[in-house]
Amino acid sequence: MTHSRHHRFWLVIVTILLAIQFVQAQDSLNIRCLSRIPTTASRAVAVQGNFAYVCDDTVGLRVIDISDPLHPTQVACFDTPGEVANIKIVDNYAFVIDYGVGLKILNISNPYSITQIGSLTPPHFSGIDLAISGNYAYIADISNGMRIIDISNLSAPVQIALDTINCELWGIAVSGRYAYLADHLNGIRIFDVLNPVSPVMIDTSYLRTTYDIEISGNYAYIAGGGRWLSIADITNPSAPQQVECPNYNGSGYSVSVIGNYAYLTGSYLSHRSVRIFNISNPLSVYQVGFYNLPNISMGVAVSGNHLYVVERTNFGIYDISQALGVVDRISEAVPSTFALKPNFPNPFNPTTTIQYTIPKSSKVSLKIFDLNGREVASLVDFNQNPGEYSVKFDGKTLAAGTYFARLEAGSFVQMQKLVLLK
Repeated sequence: MTHSRHHRFWLVIVTILLAIQFVQAQDSLNIRCLSRIPTTASRAVAVQGNFAYVCDDTVGLRVIDISDPLHPTQVACFDTPGEVANIKIVDNYAFVIDYGVGLKILNISNPYSITQIGSLTPPHFSGIDLAISGNYAYIADISNGMRIIDISNLSAPVQIALDTINCELWGIAVSGRYAYLADHLNGIRIFDVLNPVSPVMIDTSYLRTTYDIEISGNYAYIAGGGRWLSIADITNPSAPQQVECPNYNGSGYSVSVIGNYAYLTGSYLSHRSVRIFNISNPLSVYQVGFYNLPNISMGVAVSGNHLYVVERTNFGIYDISQALGVVDRISEAVPSTFALKPNFPNPFNPTTTIQYTIPKSSKVSLKIFDLNGREVASLVDFNQNPGEYSVKFDGKTLAAGTYFARLEAGSFVQMQKLVLLK
């Protein structure tokens, strides 16, 4: 049998096997769980160095050694009078929201022995999120509005402003002279805080219901409002304009933006999950990974190729290296045809690059199968705009042999043979 006939023979065999394969609903894409440990009522998480700091309603601030992602270990716990709701870390200091009590400032230079160095207990305190900018802490108080705290003296923080607006604040972000508040009832509220003692509200026109907000560059990334993610151009903070709202059913609860990626927790129907979106072009956002969770999640943190997720009753560590390296859009020029190009190098050991073109917006699936038709990797499984894309495939966990890449976009299907050497 000639090489070309041999190639066609195996393509036909694999296609038949795929056609009869029983397809199950995916529980994850490009995210792999490394470990999970139980908690009791977790709300938020922050990571610094080899330690994760988990906010837990019932026991306080848990300190978890994450130097071995496969075996995280709790090494300390700092209890507080109220319910630890959120945390931000700056250098060796943790600023902690103690719901129902106030703000705690902790020295975490020794994670095994945390000490409190300052606190503030305003009346009727119901803070739920905070942002730190310069010498000020900005607190989203779910019932009372925005609190601004002078933290220039860490041992004696002082509240200098309380904007008592009719609202239900869940999230807050500060960038430059502006504070952006996620109001669950009314949408995004934007304040000029150039003078922190006297903040001035400048916009309330973005009326979509929101839970959380992050700022990166000239864009606001918003969780909630019946969508996983909405993006608004805030070049002019007095008149924000929505520019993108990826078409993924569900509603986001929390959002974190790092580099070219947005990390969200949320839910759709009975599915609770964490999702990763590529936001390198805020006008054309696409999902690159997700993981369905057993419980509702309210917060994430990211360090390198690891994602740290708190559910209400668990703390988990996830490998996101596949999601972060999975797809690059190498050209936005509209190609004339669908095409799956030969991977290069081929043969390969252990990584190779696969390129394909999409002439129109499509639901795209790119998967790798072995000779028996078993799926061994899912590289792409989401909607994509027209363009040329490049995907890295890492076969380090697979045995040497012949595999097939299968691209499906609408009614278009094409396969390519891959040879892995070891």
